[in-house]
Amino acid sequence: MRCIGCGGEVHVRRELRWVASGLLGAFAVGGCGSNDGSGGNGSSGGASQIGSFGGAPSGAGGAPAVGGVSVASGGASAPSATVPCGPRSCFAVMSPFPGAPALTPCCVDASAGVCGTLSPLGGTCVVPMQGVLGSGGSLGSAGASFGGVAGASGGVGSGAGGNTAVLGAGGTTSGGAAVASDMAGAGGTTSAGGAGGASGAAGESGMGGASGAAGAGGTTTSPCQNGRTLLASDAGSGTHASGYGKVEFQTSMGNEFVALTTTLTVPAQPTSSSTLYVWPGLEPLPNGSNFNPIGQGVLQPVLTWGSSCGMPSANPGGWWISALYVNPYTLDAAYHGCLGGKPIDAPIGDTLDITMSLKGTVWSQVVVDRQSGQMASYDIDMMGQAQPWALFHVEQPSENRPTSDVVFTSTVLTFASQDSMACQPSVRGTNDYFSAPQLSPDNTRCCISRIILRSQGVPSTTPNGP
Repeated sequence: MRCIGCGGEVHVRRELRWVASGLLGAFAVGGCGSNDGSGGNGSSGGASQIGSFGGAPSGAGGAPAVGGVSVASGGASAPSATVPCGPRSCFAVMSPFPGAPALTPCCVDASAGVCGTLSPLGGTCVVPMQGVLGSGGSLGSAGASFGGVAGASGGVGSGAGGNTAVLGAGGTTSGGAAVASDMAGAGGTTSAGGAGGASGAAGESGMGGASGAAGAGGTTTSPCQNGRTLLASDAGSGTHASGYGKVEFQTSMGNEFVALTTTLTVPAQPTSSSTLYVWPGLEPLPNGSNFNPIGQGVLQPVLTWGSSCGMPSANPGGWWISALYVNPYTLDAAYHGCLGGKPIDAPIGDTLDITMSLKGTVWSQVVVDRQSGQMASYDIDMMGQAQPWALFHVEQPSENRPTSDVVFTSTVLTFASQDSMACQPSVRGTNDYFSAPQLSPDNTRCCISRIILRSQGVPSTTPNGP
């Protein structure tokens, strides 16, 4: 991931003072080149998804096409990392933003030495806007009802049976409960009304939280049970393999994702102290509904080692996570830059329950650490912009790399409408694994019990399997 860099005055919002120090130079003048052409930033062959934050290829294989797929056949040279511009040159430097694609430097005004960038979504040379940070969004009603975290213990089932959020850690309200059940499986809840309260009586008596077994047994059913089972990555799935450290899904044309739930186990300490990102995310595509005026951004709870968004590490010497929206390209100041909520520490080995859900036009991100109980959240109104692209990525903007596999479990993707084609991943990394996806009987949800991301050159630490 590389972006532009030169000095400039940056105005930030008071609500996110914790990122103020790092935004200077986050979007200065210059251009971008990709990483080494591998991984999520585009394969060495030059092919990439349309408008991907992880895939505008400027590696050895080919030059990116505007708004399309670039497939160079052994010849097109990579964009230059240096462009002359009157009295100065425009250089490409590493981007401090997670998920940001490669950009090409250009000269806006040679007489004044003003540099700019070429967006992968348009060919006009413009001076990038300075980053504007959003406030830490308040937790919406759907996020507040995130009760499925404790559900793994069985307390959720009893709470749902009693129709109260007071019974133990498992009690929930309607809204988040339905999403939580999608994610937790073994301990998820049901929507208000308590269908998951198969333990019924236990919940009503208030004793279900203690006994828990009956409640837990009643909520282990996958939302995709009795649906069609597809092929795992190692069972002839036919999913295209390219790069490393990624598994991606796309809905059919005209459809979109309306929820993503998953559980991420915080991986081992990486190889160095520089920046490393791990994230699930949702992105638009240029042909999706209401793509403009917001344009190409990414909703992503980002597990970070080192600095992010131009700010110092929130947990020096350790992992930390924050719910973010990142968009370096939009001309709308309300959506430009790196917006997010307050970060939390994420100790190695902790279990992070992640929920991304749409209510009306507002996307809510909630991350809960099961061990510490800490929560990170962020809400943003995306004005009806469709998000038809789901991504699970390990992103390496520096020499830092993982020392272990990155494992996502109990993943559930929810579609706005029936989609029998969206459950099979569209691309995966060369060494990455996904268990056999299962499509719900009504074709509106996709369940993947295990996704394993493996960076290039990192020995496998987790066996394949559900």
